[in-house]
Parts: sequence; structure tokens; C-alpha cells
Amino acid sequence: MINASPYVFRWLESDQDIDSAFDLMHELRNELTRDTFVLTVRAIASTNGYRLVGGFSDAKLISLAGVHHNHGLSRGSHLRVDDLVVTKACRGGGAGRAMLQFVAREAKRLGIPALLLDARDEAKPFYSKLGFAYRHSTPCAVLVDQLLA
Repeated sequence: MINASPYVFRWLESDQDIDSAFDLMHELRNELTRDTFVLTVRAIASTNGYRLVGGFSDAKLISLAGVHHNHGLSRGSHLRVDDLVVTKACRGGGAGRAMLQFVAREAKRLGIPALLLDARDEAKPFYSKLGFAYRHSTPCAVLVDQLLA
């Protein structure tokens, strides 16, 4: 557990911890269902090392981020930040910045030189203020069945 006043950050490792994060994650990923949430997080973790970190204020979970280490030819070694969310009531108060600073400290501790994330259009100004910049083309996606049709 790390304290970056006024927030406390800790890895959510038990099934109970992961389940307790569902309501906050659902604010960002409303397609998720509670009955499969823990199993889904565990499945992703087993394939790429995904971990959830929770940010707490007064012992209440107010922010989450899913992270995993990635290494590729085009982007090199980086800590991938997925699923960053701050509860609506706490947005604009520094919790998102504090979460990313926690993740950056973790990357530095692991010897990983960069963070990488995808941003929704409405979140881009927030990330830009923190120094995030587009260094490569924006990732694109297609459904496999659509491509094979």
C-alpha cells in the first residue's frame, strides 16, 4: 500500500477486492456484468499480467486503473494503462493525476520507461495536461467477423 496524500493506492488482488471495484469500473465499462467481472479480470490477468490498482480517499474506492507491462517493436517497453476511471463525484479533484503518478512510480520501480494508453476524445485534454502526447497513429479496431465477411 502506498500513500500519496490524500490518496492511498493498493493493488486489488483478492476476488473480494476485485469484486468491490465492479461498481466503479461499471461507470466506465457499462457493458460489464457483475456475475462475470472477477472471472473476466482473472482471465485477462492470466494472459497478459493485467492488474487492477485502486485509489482510496477516506477508505472509499474513488479511482481504478488496469495496468500491464507490454513490449513491442514500435513502442518498446511500456506500462499499458487500461480502464482508468475516477468516480464522477471526485473528478477534477486530482484523483486521476494521483493515480497516473502512482502508475508512473510503479513503472519506474520496474525499469519501464513509458506509459501508454488510449484516450476517449473527452479525456484527451486531461491527458495532454499531464504530458501525454500522440507519438504513433491512433490504434484502430475491427471486429473479426466483420473483416472476414
